Amino acid sequence: TEAEPAHAPNLKKALPRIALVAGAVIGVMVVGWSLLSGDGGTKGAFPESQAVMDAARRVEMQDKLSAARSMINLGQDDNAEDLYISLLQDFDCNSEEARRGLAALNPGKLQQIVDSCR
Repeated sequence: TEAEPAHAPNLKKALPRIALVAGAVIGVMVVGWSLLSGDGGTKGAFPESQAVMDAARRVEMQDKLSAARSMINLGQDDNAEDLYISLLQDFDCNSEEARRGLAALNPGKLQQIVDSCR
């Protein structure tokens, strides 16, 4: 058997390292692509107009619903009505709580919003 030169790489040690580095690079590329592509490379099942609200928007909506309830308890019906209108027009025209609140304060305005929502 011929002796290997001292400067020759040991393939048994190098191959696992190469595979590990290649796997890490591929993993980073896949994660980066999925984050930067926005939709993960696939189209959603629903059109964008029917997309589910993101978490921050849901929290904001819940805060506004809570504020509207508090305003009613404090007798500030006009302010509560404005919030319910804003919720139905800007967030979710199908919000049952906002619809109930506005129905109690201004049924005519609720009907206008519901009609424009369709």
